[in-house]
Amino acid sequence: IVVAIALCAVCLACARGLFTGRLLAGHDAPAYPVTQHQFDLNIREGVLFPRWAPDMRYGYGHPQLQFRPPTLHYLGEPLYLLTGHPFLSLNLTLVGLVFVACLGMYLLARVYLRPAWAALAATAYITCHYYLADLYLRGAYYEISAMACLPWILWAQARLLEGTRTVAPFLLGALAWTGAFCGHPATATFLAPLAAAHAVVSWRNTR
Repeated sequence: IVVAIALCAVCLACARGLFTGRLLAGHDAPAYPVTQHQFDLNIREGVLFPRWAPDMRYGYGHPQLQFRPPTLHYLGEPLYLLTGHPFLSLNLTLVGLVFVACLGMYLLARVYLRPAWAALAATAYITCHYYLADLYLRGAYYEISAMACLPWILWAQARLLEGTRTVAPFLLGALAWTGAFCGHPATATFLAPLAAAHAVVSWRNTR
């Protein structure tokens, strides 16, 4: 319980600037509300895999969504439908991603470390300079969505190679890989060699 309270406090501290209905000042931040709105228009029309932004370019449309990774916008869509507010819905989605990243890193670290050290690893993951710069300086929200998936990928590999008989690691691992590639393909690609090395080491340690 103490670890859970401590990690929640760390997540809230990292995400404190996101509890607002205003647009943040990140470099790329202004692009996301527009994309979320165009994504929402497709969803409302029953297009479940949006690739076309219908209102852009003076109403002629634009293939913007063909090049914008969809994980963030799928996660933000329920909040957008509830609030009708693109800034607030995206900011709250990012808050959720901070918690997902923290929990994933904690569970991954718990495979190898005691709870206190695992909590320290999770804290380090979401408080490192690059992560916070993505949130508040660069406005690289697609990277944030992919980074939330990365520890879950390695955790699933570790659990599967331990010989667990439950389907949860398989399902969560597949979902995490999908979320990473659909969140930020470059980040997922950069992880692939590390994931392969981690799988080899885990297999050698558990065979």
